[in-house]
Amino acid sequence: MTPTEFKKLIDAGNIDHITFFNAHASETDHAPCWEIWAYDHDNETTVANFGNCLKNSTRKGSAKTYTSLDRAYIAIRQMGYVGKIEIDG
Repeated sequence: MTPTEFKKLIDAGNIDHITFFNAHASETDHAPCWEIWAYDHDNETTVANFGNCLKNSTRKGSAKTYTSLDRAYIAIRQMGYVGKIEIDG
């Protein structure tokens, strides 16, 4: 989903929880690269239809990543998300 879609889903209350996933650009790259994955209530299809992973400008673009957990955390809080956050890293 795009950041605009993500914000709309937050405003609508359709996101149950978010996971910060530590993905690396390659197997040899160990620099932090945090992706944001969103999930809805009771496995409904609302979020899945938009795509669970936050993308850059289009749904088919690359995943929007953050270099640190605090940057990812601040970004989603600034979008208005107040729910549960999990870390998978």
